[in-house]
Amino acid sequence: MVWNRTTHLWNKSETVIHQRTNTVPFDLVSHDEAVAATIRVIRPLDSSELDLQVTYENFHPTAQSLTNVIGHFISGERPKGVVLCGSVGRA
Repeated sequence: MVWNRTTHLWNKSETVIHQRTNTVPFDLVSHDEAVAATIRVIRPLDSSELDLQVTYENFHPTAQSLTNVIGHFISGERPKGVVLCGSVGRA
């Protein structure tokens, strides 16, 4: 949350601290024996339509102490915690 000095209210704010994406090349192969075509996908994130499914989401709240509260008041930012998310591609 960020302190708005004009309205004297706390406003919600979101910041991405770290983002990492891991990809693996894969092959698309037909189940039909008569079709001998194979498609190799080298960079999956460059696809025109990428559907991701969230696999986990964990919220870790920040520890509150008197020192932290004073620091948040001075800096104008009051972090509530960190959310860790993971997602995978869906077929």
